[in-house]
Amino acid sequence: VLEMEGDQPKVHPDTGQPTSFAAFFPRNEAKILDAWDTLGMRGTGSTTYQVERLFVPDRRTASVGPLKNPSPGFEGPLYRIFPMNAVAGEAMVSVGIAQAAIEAAVEVVKTKTPFYNADPSRDQQLIQYQLGKAMAAVDASRSTLHAAINAAQQETAQTGTSLSKEIKIRCQLAANFAAEHCAEATRLVNHAVGTAAIRKEQPFERYFRDAHTLLS
Repeated sequence: VLEMEGDQPKVHPDTGQPTSFAAFFPRNEAKILDAWDTLGMRGTGSTTYQVERLFVPDRRTASVGPLKNPSPGFEGPLYRIFPMNAVAGEAMVSVGIAQAAIEAAVEVVKTKTPFYNADPSRDQQLIQYQLGKAMAAVDASRSTLHAAINAAQQETAQTGTSLSKEIKIRCQLAANFAAEHCAEATRLVNHAVGTAAIRKEQPFERYFRDAHTLLS
């Protein structure tokens, strides 16, 4: 929520950006709009809500910004790297989806022999190459994310302050890298398993849709 001064957003004197805050209120005070109709990630429960003429007392609001004098138990590195832990968490979903796609593909190619082929899928060099490339993309994504978040935690643990601009950029780049390369991994998986990728009783079309929805 943006804090307003008249009909214009209030600007924070230190950042020069609009001042924002979070407001908390019971669910029954809002109208839930069924607007989450997407290509993938349909099970996330994401939705849109609407409130009208709702009064929220100060005790139910919180500033959105760096922690200042946090309560005991909320002063550690985990809370000081926000929102990058949430950004990385979404990217790790991409990693999990692509990893699951690869594991499912390995099981398929163990027993599948494509039409008009004498050799089973497991013995075909192109399929081995595609799945190997997909595995490398997932491993690289996972390692890049872990390294970026570990660096963020180390920085906040050592300084006791919020993240530096350089570490924020590193975390965002790692998340983007993971989303892009894990989506590409699901594409490679679909090529490797052939027509199994388009059958609804198989999970591959869902993995592909979900990974590319996260990339968006």
